[in-house]
Amino acid sequence: MPSAATAEAGTLAEVYAFADPARLAEALAIPHPNRLGADNQRLEFLGDAVLQILASEQLYAHYPACDEGRLTAMRTQLVCGRALAARAEALPGFVEALAEANLGRSWPQKALADALEAYFGAVWCDGGLEAARALFARLYGEEALASVSEATDTTANPKGELIAYAQSRHLALPRFALIGREGPGHAPTFHCKVRFCEQVTEGRGPTRKAAEAAAAQAMLEHLPPQPKKSL
Repeated sequence: MPSAATAEAGTLAEVYAFADPARLAEALAIPHPNRLGADNQRLEFLGDAVLQILASEQLYAHYPACDEGRLTAMRTQLVCGRALAARAEALPGFVEALAEANLGRSWPQKALADALEAYFGAVWCDGGLEAARALFARLYGEEALASVSEATDTTANPKGELIAYAQSRHLALPRFALIGREGPGHAPTFHCKVRFCEQVTEGRGPTRKAAEAAAAQAMLEHLPPQPKKSL
């Protein structure tokens, strides 16, 4: 039975050995007007669901104290397009295999994310649940699960609350930027801004993280409150 590799490898063939190579070829076939054969959109559809269930399973096990809303926000952070594209670039041999399968073309972030979803769908079809779990574990370790928890901590993290606000309304995520740093080296003051929903707010703090939190808090004060769930 094919299995995901347990150690970092340099080629995609070492990440997972397909029993049916045609599944891999389909997963790597990025949609293109001149493509004659099948593209990867059907596998992308399947892989999206596979990623959702695997992310849900891991988050449910790792965070027994979190409610549905927090778990949903964390799952969104794990499998959003930007996160998937970054993991596609980090997966050994994946970008190179895409280049070989698609005549070396370059693609937007969405195409990379979609291709990784299709790859998950292909692994699921070829090796089943355990193979897909092994691939997920390779891409999402303890550090990734811990970092997504911090990013969505809305109890003491205005930045996380602002991100959750955007996700709940299917809006573009807020964009943070450093404006400047002032003061002596031993006691600096950071100045940051955040742009969200065509608004910009600023904040200052002794660290960049604190300055971003202040800017996020200022933005939250300008936004309509989150609607409360009815019982």
